[in-house]
Amino acid sequence: MSGQALFVTGTDTGVGKTVVTALLASLLARRGISVGVMKPVATGGEELGGLLRSPDALFFKETLALDEPLELINPVCFREPLAPSIAAGSEGMEIDLAVLDGAYASLMRCHDAVLIEGIGGLLVPLKGRFSVADLALRWNVPLLVVGRPGLGTINHTALTISCARSRGLRVAGFVMNASHPLTGDRAEATNPACIEELCDVKCWGIIPYSGEPLAEPRAWARLCEEARPILTPHLADFFNVRNG
Repeated sequence: MSGQALFVTGTDTGVGKTVVTALLASLLARRGISVGVMKPVATGGEELGGLLRSPDALFFKETLALDEPLELINPVCFREPLAPSIAAGSEGMEIDLAVLDGAYASLMRCHDAVLIEGIGGLLVPLKGRFSVADLALRWNVPLLVVGRPGLGTINHTALTISCARSRGLRVAGFVMNASHPLTGDRAEATNPACIEELCDVKCWGIIPYSGEPLAEPRAWARLCEEARPILTPHLADFFNVRNG
């Protein structure tokens, strides 16, 4: 395998794109695959050493022990937790797509696989009317959609998949991420199969709720072990690596 990429998007903000992206990267790395991870654009940055840093990018770098500098993992970061085009305007700036292209190309040159985490959902604007979906299409990268497992997710997930396909994007699958404790109700049990049938796309599984801060190494290791049998078959198939 070489030069493959997967773009992790979500049905909304806060659904667990960062966690799913990091899990996928960790599982690939365990198989000896060289993995690059990036969050092209972030908002809600926090000041660290006089520079704005994305908490998501910091989580990637520290949890996955990435060699790349934060500027490559997250080339564009704004302070206000707003849509990127609005956050950029508040700072009198505009996102330079060439900067994003350069970071992506650099990671693709250096790694067998690159995982890209979007910001918010597909139609979040990055620059004018240029959206997250447009960025995935610009780089010709298939999508993995992350959604919530409970009631309401059928509509949100199906809309996201429909939007992606209408713009010429391939959807590799979807994941339900339990960012809160699962209730065990019938909606959670039946939603994945319903979405699979409605959208003709495979569910990669339901990621369990951790219940602990994932910055804690033991909590992260535990979640990786729980997610391994859930995600590995689909991950191995997508990236064409041995499922072991």
